[in-house]
Amino acid sequence: VREEVKRMEQQWRENADKENREVYALYEELQLKQRDMVDRRVLDDKVREEVKRIEQQWRENSSKEVGMLQRSIQEESKRQIAYRFGKDYGPSGPYKIEFEIEIPHQEEVNSPSVWYFTVETAPVNKMPHSLNIFLQQIELKLWVGCTIPINSDHKLFANSRNKLEDFQDAMLTSVTFRERSDYPSEAYSIGFHEMNGLPEIYINTKIYQNAQGDNKYHSAFGKVFHGRDVIDKVASLPASSGQLQTEVIIKRAYLI
Repeated sequence: VREEVKRMEQQWRENADKENREVYALYEELQLKQRDMVDRRVLDDKVREEVKRIEQQWRENSSKEVGMLQRSIQEESKRQIAYRFGKDYGPSGPYKIEFEIEIPHQEEVNSPSVWYFTVETAPVNKMPHSLNIFLQQIELKLWVGCTIPINSDHKLFANSRNKLEDFQDAMLTSVTFRERSDYPSEAYSIGFHEMNGLPEIYINTKIYQNAQGDNKYHSAFGKVFHGRDVIDKVASLPASSGQLQTEVIIKRAYLI
């Protein structure tokens, strides 16, 4: 019996040692896996940080490159304005553009159908790119024959829907980028509006504020300084869902 007991104890010890070794091996494997996971997390964190750094550097470099390109476009715009308009109208602005529009007779049968208003632009050094595009559009009479069909969100919009090909042929459909204007978006300020792919200019009929209460409208490059009563008259015409029910036509637009 004693021999059998010794044999069983020996067998038990051997089995216990084997199980302990297996458990220890599993423990070691688990430790290695945990260390590996920690190393991977550290590595992943480092990779993420490096990716963020590279992205930030890329954004900063891109922003610098875009800024340099925009300044280059503005400098070229100044040169083009001086070359095209400097001799007759001065190289630095402000410039004055007179618009002649036709408003069909309403209730006042004896009232004139042709009305005038004058826009004064910002100085060239404030909005050179926008003014270069606008002045060339005026020079080529691209806005002549266009309409003012929309009165929406306290703005009148003149668009080129019926003369889009003329703008495209002249490569003057839009500005390359939006310049920031010192002009507050007050009543009678004027600028480019390019939300639907068409060349469009807007004229504010009231002070404009966005959802953040900001009354800056980046592309404002001038304001109506004479004939504001004409703008009020157009703004008072009957409209349905922002569409004027009366066709207002731009008959002429020219530098004075």
